[in-house]
Amino acid sequence: MNFVLKVIVVLLAGVATLGAFVLAYEAYWDGLSKMAAAAALALVTLYCALKLTTFLLKSHENKYSKIVTDLYRILVEEPPSTGEAAALGAKELAISPNELSVYFRKRTITLEAMLYIAATTASGSNTTHLVIAIENLLQPKWVAKGLISDASIEIYDHCWSEVEQLLENRVAWSKVWLDEFYAEPSDYGPCLYQWSIQCRQEFETMVSVIKNCEKI
Repeated sequence: MNFVLKVIVVLLAGVATLGAFVLAYEAYWDGLSKMAAAAALALVTLYCALKLTTFLLKSHENKYSKIVTDLYRILVEEPPSTGEAAALGAKELAISPNELSVYFRKRTITLEAMLYIAATTASGSNTTHLVIAIENLLQPKWVAKGLISDASIEIYDHCWSEVEQLLENRVAWSKVWLDEFYAEPSDYGPCLYQWSIQCRQEFETMVSVIKNCEKI
């Protein structure tokens, strides 16, 4: 059931409830027995309307929660470049064994930030149900990682700071991102440019995928 139809159903439930209470008020003048019956009907109608409204709104939230969970799995846990012959990972980037945990943490944070900014980009910077659902998914994760101190804090600025330079100057972003893992500039090899291209393409893939989700 689409959102507009849900709103119509909820409004009709509200009208029915109001009508039942009007009927109970009018029955008041016809005697206590009729008033009691009408009041009971009004209360039952109100109860059903509240249950219906809760169910419809909850199912709407669940729909986007399921979509976002799937997006996180296919775009963060398994990045868009996964499986590509030329894709760079920890092995191709020659990340040392003692830095693997740092690399995977940093990579996950970057992909999470890309997912959120891709969602806002795909929506034309509008706060859609999908954007809100992604924010709700990421906030507790970023609190747990110590990136933000409170789940109520706006996450946009934190995500944007992760990917802003990637969108404006991907090579410069790539150098800053990889600096943590290379001691000398000569250690980068071709990875500097390949990594910048790969991450930028992953972001663009995310935008494309999320645009299709927004049409659902």
